[in-house]
Amino acid sequence: GSSLVHVTPGRLRVPLLPLEEQRRYGAAFRRVHELRSAVRRTAGLAADTAATLTTGLTAGALLPPDDPDASAGPELPESR
Repeated sequence: GSSLVHVTPGRLRVPLLPLEEQRRYGAAFRRVHELRSAVRRTAGLAADTAATLTTGLTAGALLPPDDPDASAGPELPESR
C-alpha cells in the first residue's frame, strides 16, 4: 500500500548559502532568463520575417531565386 509522510514545516532546516554565493547564483539565473527572453524575441522576429517573405512571394513582390540552393533568399522583381 501507500504511506503518508507527515512534514512539520517549522521543524525543517533550510541551509543558506553565503551571501556572495547567493549573489553569484542570482546573477547566473538572471543571465539564463535574459537568454530565454532573447530566444523568444529572436523566434518571434524569425516568424515575422518568414510571414513577410511568404506574403511577398505570394503577392509577386518577391521572386524565388534561380538556384533553389542559393542562400541569398528571394529577389525583388525587375522593374518593367
